[in-house]
Amino acid sequence: MRTVAANWEITVYLNISIYYTHYLKIKSLQEETSSLCDETAKSFENNFNFFCFKKEFHTNDICLDFKAASEKILNEFESDTYNIFKLIEGQNNLRNKRQLSKNLGDIIYTLFGTISLNDITKWYSNIKNMIKNGRNSQNIVENKMMITPASTNEAILLDKKTVEATTEVSNNIKKIRHYITSDRDNFNDDNMEKIIKNQILNLETIYKQYSLELTRINQILHFAIQGKLHPLVISSAQLLEEIKTIKLNLPSNLDIPVKLDLSDMSEIFKIMQTTIVRNNDIIMFINTVPIVSSTLYNLYNIIPNPMLIENNIYMFIKPRIKYLALTIDQEYYVNLDQNEFSMCYDTKHFKVCKNLVTQRVTTSDDCELNLIINTKSANIENVCKFKYTSIKHGIFHKLMSANSWLYTVNQQN
Repeated sequence: MRTVAANWEITVYLNISIYYTHYLKIKSLQEETSSLCDETAKSFENNFNFFCFKKEFHTNDICLDFKAASEKILNEFESDTYNIFKLIEGQNNLRNKRQLSKNLGDIIYTLFGTISLNDITKWYSNIKNMIKNGRNSQNIVENKMMITPASTNEAILLDKKTVEATTEVSNNIKKIRHYITSDRDNFNDDNMEKIIKNQILNLETIYKQYSLELTRINQILHFAIQGKLHPLVISSAQLLEEIKTIKLNLPSNLDIPVKLDLSDMSEIFKIMQTTIVRNNDIIMFINTVPIVSSTLYNLYNIIPNPMLIENNIYMFIKPRIKYLALTIDQEYYVNLDQNEFSMCYDTKHFKVCKNLVTQRVTTSDDCELNLIINTKSANIENVCKFKYTSIKHGIFHKLMSANSWLYTVNQQN
């Protein structure tokens, strides 16, 4: 067993304004393309120098189909984007956890967990400064805190296909404007048809990516409302890098409760305590990582085992405590009651317990400690309380760490 000596906080932030910004950008590109389609059609109709009056213009038909389909998609995107914010605010109203900050005029929504307004303001201020200064992450050693953007935010900003498609759409808009205003010799149905078709293909790429972004953020938010950290918020690889950075800043007497490899990151996800809040355009996933003492304890479950004295009369020592943890060098120990023990949790390698009071062995006259360290000491009779009983049906104790039982039965049983 090891004890929690401190906590580090890894805050992962999700900038939800990115989604609305992307929606507005897509809407702008679609509207500009539609407007240029109208301009092109009008120019074809009025320009008898380049086209025969009875010629069928394919660009017009393509533009009409594009406008009808894209407007439907945009309406769906607008509704889905609105529902992202509605989901957060609706959940907040359900839980009745809305708070107002008079200083900043911010609306704060607690999606899961509890946290003080001062802490939220502290995190939010640091995150906004990071974004303003163009920094990717921040490590504040003196406050035992780290800040990093969500994996999905980074994926949105760096998605190569979307960036390339957006650039191509912008270039096509410039080409169409150039043909309409300056290059009338090349302003014809064939050229415009090629450009508009290319424009539609690139906009479809952008539409698909944004649809995927909306699906991801909805998954993240539904996880968040249940207090769960979705892998799209922080990946195991990213978490491992953050944990390694924490490890570098720890003194020699403190340690991370898991091994520093990818296979153990699932353990960290299990033992981290996560609080999730929204402050304006930022959702913060505040993850508390326990830091354990390097001191290792042996943990004992104190079970009274009756001993036969005579004629079905049994004697046992009445324990004052349920559990006792003793350091390997037997210098320090900790008493745990059932409630304290229930707050401990298991990792692959050892049990972790928190909020425990450590005592020196040399200053103790606890019965249970004397039984473990000084099994032949005469002092046991002075520090332990003995009780006597008879046994009719036997006494059985299921051992926690093995599929075994500790039992006492009389001769008849």
